[in-house]
Amino acid sequence: MLFYVASFIYIFLLFNREFVPFVDLRYINFILFLFLILNKLIFFIKNKFIHVVGQRKDIVLFFILMFLVFLSNLSWMFNPFEAKQDIFLSSVILYLYNFIAVIVFALYWERIDQKWIKYFFLISGFILWSSLVLQFLGFEQLPFQGEIKGGMEEEESVLGVRFGGYAQDQNYATFGMVIWGMMSMIFFKNMLKQIVVFLAATGIIISFSKTIILVLIFLFFYYLFSKVKLHFVYVAAIILSVSILMVSIFDVLMSLSTVYNRFLMWRAAFEGFIENPILGSGITSVRSNYLYRGGWYVQPHNSYIALLFDNGIISFVLYLVILVRSFRIENRLYRYLIMIFIAFSFSQELFVFQYPYSILGVIPIILNCCYYQIKLTRLEIREKQEDYIPG
Repeated sequence: MLFYVASFIYIFLLFNREFVPFVDLRYINFILFLFLILNKLIFFIKNKFIHVVGQRKDIVLFFILMFLVFLSNLSWMFNPFEAKQDIFLSSVILYLYNFIAVIVFALYWERIDQKWIKYFFLISGFILWSSLVLQFLGFEQLPFQGEIKGGMEEEESVLGVRFGGYAQDQNYATFGMVIWGMMSMIFFKNMLKQIVVFLAATGIIISFSKTIILVLIFLFFYYLFSKVKLHFVYVAAIILSVSILMVSIFDVLMSLSTVYNRFLMWRAAFEGFIENPILGSGITSVRSNYLYRGGWYVQPHNSYIALLFDNGIISFVLYLVILVRSFRIENRLYRYLIMIFIAFSFSQELFVFQYPYSILGVIPIILNCCYYQIKLTRLEIREKQEDYIPG
């Protein structure tokens, strides 16, 4: 029962990270995760074995990445710039929380039940959609809403001002609606699926992230061409890509100041990266680096640049390997979700949020347990010094 509570809170916060009923739910879930891991550790000590979902290589890659991310913080002792303690500590806790979440889902794979998980996604996405609709209808303050992001009057869409709801940021709200729609298409096979997809589409319009919408358009046409098995699908993809590029150029011309500022952030990050390329400079250091070089304390709006600078080239390569290996799941919608996530990562720094860990770690575990043959790795304590070869 405790695992279901923790998993519901985790999935709920994937969509509604600004929903704060008296206390940040992530702190509660962090405690629940630690208790669940402790419970599994006790079982491990008593029985001398434990099964986890995945192949041994996946587990090793994940733990190496986790180790390197936190090891990079040693570089703070040698950096010429200083960390903002509150943001640094908050980010470290969020990194640890998200890493632990993947561990918990891998350890408790046998508790994952489709009839519960699919409704966790359904309810969580609906709450985010409802918050978007309420804001669109004029409600400035949502119930249990945390810190409100300012400047929404400058963020316009086809319907006017665009909103973020409980996702706080409009771009995250759009991505949340995409996750909601795609997971519903995976889990449900009836009229409910059609209803959720329609609602998710309205949520995407209200929140209106141009980056995600352009990728969705590309994937939609790609799906249509591949469905009818037309051989000129790649030509169509090139034409559509050129069209997207032209739209992007137009956006650049309409917002040169924003693009110029991001170019300055990326250049500063690159200059700092080549000074410490192996280990990286520590969590959130890319922000302090830009401040140190004459800018201000701000994320670089690019996950890949942030990972390179903060955690180094080895962590970056490991992350790309994990990203590529996620395509092994033979589900078209899940692969589309990865593609959207890859594109979205170019415009946002996402590693302090749940998205990378959920999409590359938790959701594959859920899909494996619900739809595919389970691949298990047996971790066990051996009394004799001999290699263990799994059967």
